[in-house]
Order: sequence, then structure tokens, then C-alpha cells
Amino acid sequence: MVFKGNPGTGKTIMARLVAELFCAKGILPGCGFIETKKADLVDRYVGGSARNTAQIIQKLLDQGGGVLFIDEAYGLGSGSGKTGSGGDFNADVIETLIKGMEDFRDRICVIFAGYAKNGAYDSSGKNMESFLESNPGLKRRISYTIEFPDYTPEEQMQILRSYINRIGYYISEDHLRDISEQINRHIIPDNAGGIRTLLEHAEDNQAVRIHKGANHRDLLARDFDFNGYPEQLEN
Repeated sequence: MVFKGNPGTGKTIMARLVAELFCAKGILPGCGFIETKKADLVDRYVGGSARNTAQIIQKLLDQGGGVLFIDEAYGLGSGSGKTGSGGDFNADVIETLIKGMEDFRDRICVIFAGYAKNGAYDSSGKNMESFLESNPGLKRRISYTIEFPDYTPEEQMQILRSYINRIGYYISEDHLRDISEQINRHIIPDNAGGIRTLLEHAEDNQAVRIHKGANHRDLLARDFDFNGYPEQLEN
């Protein structure tokens, strides 16, 4: 599978859910889940990249099988790895993965995740489309491609409410409405990750208020600082 989307859109969480589903339904014989990235696979020395990749596949097989999740997989695309006497080290990773996907197709599922072409984070041209084009054999073995859209301001507000409830803070509905207006007005980068960062900064501001002897110990709308966040462009 390929999961395409900007940061914070839930790709990793969905990969874990896929692993749980495949385990519960008996689609795969094992319930393993391994999350990895380019730095864990590519080695500085000839032969090291293939060895690292084979070891991770074997680790998953030792758990009976399961899901291998490779985040920021676009970094493994052609031309983005070190080249030595053994060729492109990224290519060694891809070729080892392809062999594993073929040899153990009834025991493992590989999910590649990364940015979509022309997306907000596709500044360097490294995206999942160019990654798939780097090896025809890889593209042939991808059965499903799922796109993860950015969260709407309404969904971001739901995420913020969930975070606040999970932490155990209290904030009034009036203050939540003020925050919602600000979220609708501004662009919050990184989706759920950006909302979490916004809340962490609000906690810091709340702590400063309390340290200075403020009477209000609950979270307030003014604790949420939207300075530095660009405003939404009007249609």
C-alpha cells in the first residue's frame, strides 16, 4: 500500500489500524508491526543497505508476519541516496524490499508513506509519485494507494477538544468558540501535529499566568497564541 498525505493526517495511526485489522481477520498469520524510515535502512557501506532491510524483514517474520510501515518513503526514490562502488544504496533497499514482498507476500504487508505530488510539503520534488516511478517492479506490487487529505478547521477543532479532554483541562464553551474563530481564520500547519503544538504553547502560557498569580487556572482563549500563523486567503 501507499499512503499519501501531508504530516499529521493520520497515516501512521491508520497503518497501525491496518495491522490490527489484518491480525484480527487472520489476513496475515502474525500480528507484528514495525515502523521504520530511510535512516534505518540505508547504510554508508556497500551491502549494508540490503543487509539492514533484510534484517528488518526478518524481524517481522520472526513475529509471525505483519505490517512493515516505512514513513517518508519518498527519500528512497532514485537519485536520493549515496552512490558508491555498489551503486545507489537506495536501490539496494528497494530491491531487497521487492524480493521480500514477493517471497513473503502471504506473511507481510508493506505500507509506504509520504508526501503527495504538488502537495504543501513537496518543495524538493521528493514525493510518493516520483518514488514509485523509480522502480517499475515496485509500482507493480502496490495494490492500493490511499490519499489522506488535510483536516478542515472544523476537524482541527474536534482534535483540539479531544486533546484538551484527554489531558483533563477545563475550558469554557465561550473560550472554545473564540479559539474556533481563530482556527478558521488562520492556517495551522502539520494538521493534528500543528494542533498539538498549539495546545502545548497554550499550556506554557497558562503556566506563566499561574506563576504570576493569575486567578484563572483554567485554559483561556488568550493562552492560544496565533501570532506567526498565516491567515487564510479569502476566495
